[in-house]
Amino acid sequence: MQPNGPIRVLIVDDHPVFRAGLTGLVNLEADMLVCGEANDAIQAMQALEKLRPDLVLLDMSLPGKGGLELLKDIRAFCSQTPVLIISMHDETLYAERIIRAGGRGYIMKQEGPEKIVQAVRKVLEGGISVSERIA
Repeated sequence: MQPNGPIRVLIVDDHPVFRAGLTGLVNLEADMLVCGEANDAIQAMQALEKLRPDLVLLDMSLPGKGGLELLKDIRAFCSQTPVLIISMHDETLYAERIIRAGGRGYIMKQEGPEKIVQAVRKVLEGGISVSERIA
């Protein structure tokens, strides 16, 4: 995290309306700021290199290279940047694979805003965020 500034979040999702909603949600937090957005793996890696965010919110389903493959690329490029996966796919199918690949959490898109913020904060504190059912 930035020593004297807001927590910088990069949002990677191919749906503009959902990105806008996440941006609004993150920016409502007094200590957080969306520093950039990307809609595919290429844009995500470019933004990661340029912006050096404190956290990446990453959609599982992206055009071209999917979220799991992109997660592995992010881990190789900047292993200290935590990644929280946000997805419409059932976490029972993917959460364990995401954690094994270096992700710090998995949250379903249908969760309420407060749960998404809680997941972000848990990951930023060094924890792993998954539902109680998966934990």
